[in-house]
Amino acid sequence: PDFIRAHGIKLYKVTQDSRSFVIKFPKAYTTNIASGFHVSEKAFFAPRSWLKHALDGEKWLSDRGILPGLLIFQLLMNIVSQADDSALVSSARKILAPLIHKELKNRKKVKEVIQNIPITANCFDPISDENLEPTGASKILLTDSNDCFTISLENFLRQLTSKNEKLYIFGHCITD
Repeated sequence: PDFIRAHGIKLYKVTQDSRSFVIKFPKAYTTNIASGFHVSEKAFFAPRSWLKHALDGEKWLSDRGILPGLLIFQLLMNIVSQADDSALVSSARKILAPLIHKELKNRKKVKEVIQNIPITANCFDPISDENLEPTGASKILLTDSNDCFTISLENFLRQLTSKNEKLYIFGHCITD
């Protein structure tokens, strides 16, 4: 604790009793130490006003190398498709619409660059290995016989280079 405080970080100790809640605010990092048998459960909830800060919070986490507890794109999709609260759905749509527009634009660009790209349904590992950011609705999997690397469409397009009619990503040729 002294090291943490010496670096200007506020530190609080909380003991959680049975049938009680600990509420954590945005941009707060938590850890726990178990001193015996315990059962733990998480629940994510937030007021509607938090929704407009959701993407910033997700970016804040990935900038610090902290994996998100929930994926904002998926949360927004779930709200739009399942919520009964029309005001909440309207708020989520306003945030989701530019994300979907960018997603479709990037899909089109990838298809223009690589015409015969295989498309596979894969809901596993929606976090980019390049920068720990969520990949959004789609991702690119770069694979070889030993490894698999996940990257967002946007970052794939940003890293893609062309030389002598061949495509390269991170200096590796991905076309014959």
